[in-house]
Amino acid sequence: MTDGRVWAVSPQPRPCLVIHTNQTVAIETLAAPGADNWEVLAGNDWLVRNGRVVASAGKARHPRTAVGINAAGDKLIILLVDGRKPGVAVGMTHQELASELVRQGCWQALNLDGGGSSVLAVRDAGTGKMTMLNVPTDGRERPVANVLGISCKPKNGSCSQRKKSSTTDRPGLLAW
Repeated sequence: MTDGRVWAVSPQPRPCLVIHTNQTVAIETLAAPGADNWEVLAGNDWLVRNGRVVASAGKARHPRTAVGINAAGDKLIILLVDGRKPGVAVGMTHQELASELVRQGCWQALNLDGGGSSVLAVRDAGTGKMTMLNVPTDGRERPVANVLGISCKPKNGSCSQRKKSSTTDRPGLLAW
């Protein structure tokens, strides 16, 4: 769902990142958007519920893209993990990803996707130029059906600076 317009529904409920019409953010299980939903992005697996790691059968390490929110619902964590690059980045299992999201302060979190479609990019507000912050598995961006885009509305003339979290000791891991 984008700007209140439904693009698709699911035959079964899925974990989704939801922005409500009152501008609150939540992670909820939905098959179809509700009347008070404005933006909905479906994921495929719950990773964290109520601050606890959700057990998962997925044991393979892969590149991943995940989102989570803190208990107050006022902080969104975007976590991207590079992988499939021996000696550089090996990816994460769902369990490892969930544990990292809890470490980053997530109360609720879900896995969005992974593999070659995992890309984190930022646009320079001055030039409009996009810069990829990771190195996708395919070495380039891949066309995808879903994109999570976030824009910052200026307060007092400028947006507050966003900084990468202190995960520099873990190659291939970007958290914002």
